[in-house]
Amino acid sequence: MKSLLKEYALPTLLAALVAVLPLAVSAGGEEGHGGHGEAEHEESFSEVIMHHLKDGYDVEVPFQLHNVVHIDEYIDWRVNIGGMEVNLTPTRHLIFIWLAAILVFLFFVIGRRKYDENGIPRGGFLNFLESLVIFVRDDIAIQNIGKKDGPYYTPFLCSLFFLILFMNLLGLVPWGAGATANVTVTGSLALCSFVMTQYAGMRAQGVIGYWAHLVPSGVPAFLYPIMIPIEFIGLFTKPFALMMRLFANMTAGHAVIISFIGLIFMLKTLYISPVAIGFAAFIYLLKIFVSFLQAYLFAMLTALFIGLASHPH
Repeated sequence: MKSLLKEYALPTLLAALVAVLPLAVSAGGEEGHGGHGEAEHEESFSEVIMHHLKDGYDVEVPFQLHNVVHIDEYIDWRVNIGGMEVNLTPTRHLIFIWLAAILVFLFFVIGRRKYDENGIPRGGFLNFLESLVIFVRDDIAIQNIGKKDGPYYTPFLCSLFFLILFMNLLGLVPWGAGATANVTVTGSLALCSFVMTQYAGMRAQGVIGYWAHLVPSGVPAFLYPIMIPIEFIGLFTKPFALMMRLFANMTAGHAVIISFIGLIFMLKTLYISPVAIGFAAFIYLLKIFVSFLQAYLFAMLTALFIGLASHPH
């Protein structure tokens, strides 16, 4: 264990420092345009935080300070639907969603070819990838849904887990964007979980049998006007919790990292930089763990909801 710590601790810390430095450069550059006075500097820094968190049509590129590519200058997908103009131009978060999906696809397409004639994976990365798939199947799907139906829903749960994981990690890449810090993205993922949960319940119990659970058994009839709306609302509180948990955790991490870096420019001294960068690097390493944890929680809770819908008893 000591040798592992000696071998990996320093490179990991250096990687975290390198990863947060582009944020420091960006924050410093944006702060420099703040104007005059403390109030304007504070307002400018809040705009810097929001710029890194919100979606938009600009993508930052490396190797040149303040080099920004405006997507809507190259792609303008505006269509008229029923006299109403709809803007379908891809945003920064959408591009990183596509990138995450492409990476997941490529990793598994390339990985499935790297098995020897005995079906044994070759290479450490493929072993790691396969161990994650087995973990999702055995410890998430089968554990929460059951041995009979668990393997049936494993592809869906793997898709959720790996797509969320890659989107989370892409938000930690220098000049990247965290799509899961966008509530519309997490809401769309929660909607997929909601639809699959209802499908699982109807598949296991039948359409009428599943929706009959909205009428609670063993409850006096005069309580139906109260209990039925509560049961109906309960269908939506689960995906809402999934949506907000992922969104809040990923947004908070980005905001804390940028806030620590911003201390350097708000206090206007370099003496605070070791502390600010050190704490930012620590939060960055913590966010790597949180990226895996939130992908696991989203997939695990989805499997739990599917299991509850499939097994009403």
